[in-house]
Order: sequence, then structure tokens, then C-alpha cells
Amino acid sequence: MRIAFITHEFPPDTGKGGIGTYTAQTATLLATQGWSVEIFCGSPFRNINEEIDGYTVHRILCENGKDFKEKVVDVFAAQHDIEAFDLIESPEINSNALFIKKKYPTLPLVVRLHAPGYLVESLKKFYVPFWNKLRFVLGALR
Repeated sequence: MRIAFITHEFPPDTGKGGIGTYTAQTATLLATQGWSVEIFCGSPFRNINEEIDGYTVHRILCENGKDFKEKVVDVFAAQHDIEAFDLIESPEINSNALFIKKKYPTLPLVVRLHAPGYLVESLKKFYVPFWNKLRFVLGALR
């Protein structure tokens, strides 16, 4: 099976969080099982194709996620024309694969869901008093 991961975030150039980490680990796992895996990701300072852990990474020079989802189409199309992909996967954040799906409507797309932005932001802003934190830590040590 031939799979393409479409994500702006991929380490080390972009995405030092969950999306990039998930994509790297999943690509490595699938490649070790004999799948043909290619990752199309963004980079703020380079255009390069490289082999990492048995899969190919296409880093696309772009300014942000919006810029990426427009620029990735041509790079993806070039690889898809050489050998067709069976499946594409992309996170829902910034709809990275939107224009690829519009160009190739019959190509199956798996959309990976992450925590909604409003939930992440509300949790980051949630204040827990010091005494509650101390009680939690002491209870864990007990």
C-alpha cells in the first residue's frame, strides 16, 4: 500500500508537538512493515526531498499552514503522477489536504482528528491554585 501524509507540521523544521510526532512515528512503523510512505510537510527555510527511516519526506518552503496547503498540491501531484497513492492522511487543523482532495476527489482521505482549538486554549488558560497542586502531589507521594 502507498500512503501519503499531508501535514504542515513535521519535525525538525515545523511542528514540535503531537501532530509531527504522531506522523513521524506512524510513518516509521508503516515503513518497517513494508508500506510505501511519503510525507509532505512544510518548512520555513528549505525545499528538499529526503529519506528518513525508510520513508520519503518532501519539505515544502512556505510561510505558514495556509501557504502550505496551496503549495503542497503541485509537489504531491508530481509524486502521484509517478506512482499513484492509495490513500492520503491529514490532520483536520488548517485542512492541509483540502486542495489535494479537490484535485483528486476519488483518492481516499483519512482525516485525523485532534483536540479542538477552543478546548486546547481553554485548558491552557485554566488556573489551578497552588494548594490544589500541592495536595495533588502530596496525595500521589502518599
